[in-house]
Amino acid sequence: MSRDHRHTGSHGAQGGRSAHGSNEQSNRAAQPQGSIGQTRARSAYSRQEHPLNYSRQNTQSRYSRSGTGSVYRQQEIQGNFRAYEPQRRRKQSGSKLVPVIAVVVVLIVLVGGFFLYNTFKPIDLVVNDKKVVYPAFTKVEALFEKDLIEPDPGNLLAIDGTTLTFGEGEAGKVLVNGEEITDRSMTLHNNDVVQTVKGADKTEPYSDETYPVSSEFIEVGYGALSVLSSVGNDGEEAVRTGELSGLVQTVVLTQKVDTVVTHYNPAPAEKLIALTLDDGPSGYTEDVLAVLDKYDVKATFFELGENVDSLPSEAKAVADRGHQVASHSYAHKQLNAISTEDAIAEWQNAQDAIERATGVKTTVGRAPYGEYSFALWKTVPHELITVLALWNIDTNDWQGRSPEAIRDTIVQEAHSGAIILCHDGGGERTKTIQALDMAIPELQSRGYTFVTIDELVAASPPPAQE
Repeated sequence: MSRDHRHTGSHGAQGGRSAHGSNEQSNRAAQPQGSIGQTRARSAYSRQEHPLNYSRQNTQSRYSRSGTGSVYRQQEIQGNFRAYEPQRRRKQSGSKLVPVIAVVVVLIVLVGGFFLYNTFKPIDLVVNDKKVVYPAFTKVEALFEKDLIEPDPGNLLAIDGTTLTFGEGEAGKVLVNGEEITDRSMTLHNNDVVQTVKGADKTEPYSDETYPVSSEFIEVGYGALSVLSSVGNDGEEAVRTGELSGLVQTVVLTQKVDTVVTHYNPAPAEKLIALTLDDGPSGYTEDVLAVLDKYDVKATFFELGENVDSLPSEAKAVADRGHQVASHSYAHKQLNAISTEDAIAEWQNAQDAIERATGVKTTVGRAPYGEYSFALWKTVPHELITVLALWNIDTNDWQGRSPEAIRDTIVQEAHSGAIILCHDGGGERTKTIQALDMAIPELQSRGYTFVTIDELVAASPPPAQE
């Protein structure tokens, strides 16, 4: 456009725009439809890729058509606002992160401060039952330097226990929370408990001349049951001489233990009674077992080893039906009248025979004729005999008494803790079997319970000796 044309009056300008507009319409009409579409596509691409250029072009275009400076500035400002609008959006989204960052910084400061406070704050200690406060990271050595702890050593003693020299015993100990520590550089922590323990005393050097001390065999009490209540052991003593003090004294190195046999009559709290049968097994043993089964009672059978070897099945039947199998020696010899070696053999052979037949290794016995000496208790190994049972109700059934007489003896003499003597061997025992068939239900009706010797000892053990 020429300079003269720009300074033409308003009418001319309108005429010029009309002529210019007519030319533009003619040109647009002359262009193919495809060219118009391409022009619009290029214009859209230009706006998307170069919004600022588009704004400036748009401003210039409006200026050229309006011819007014104020309109130009307004449109230019509007064009610039559209061109920089994306930058303003980015500035607003970034500003939203500022509060989040501030919160994170505050949390870091708080957590760090809490950690530093707990790390470096003073610690509470208990030193020998006294509460004290010390700086963090205090070491055990600091307590020594402050004279708060100084474990005392033990003393040096004479052989009689008197003090020879103070402070020459074992070194004292320092305990932290109950555990001994030897490293003084150990760091203490809050609420640690520190204690000092005095060192142990030491005894002066000495020399010993030793000699054995034999245990004793002691019998106490009286009664139908004899129980080995204590197995003895020999002891050892010494004549001791102190090398520093020169003192001489006798000291016990190993305490002797005496062997004690307690004789007593059982006295259970309940009405218990023990039925025992000697000299079996025999051909009558099965009939005796039948009566016991009939009334559901248990008994103790003191069997002879030689009879067990002859009738092992009968012996086994006794054990299999819940009765106690015990020893009555091997051949029913009077043990006090034979040598100690032979007496030991009687017990040993009987024990072996019973174990072979029944699987039971018994140490409960009854001496033939009830005779057993103090010397035998001392010499017979405890592995063979620990309990000897006599009796306090003797039916004398071996004398051929009537069933009624045997029954009356049992019933009339019955008492709690009693031990009844009968026989299932050694002769004809039909009367004994008949007597038991009458006596057992009578005693049961009176509230008695039949028990074995082991059960009786358990219910009424030997009294303790002072």
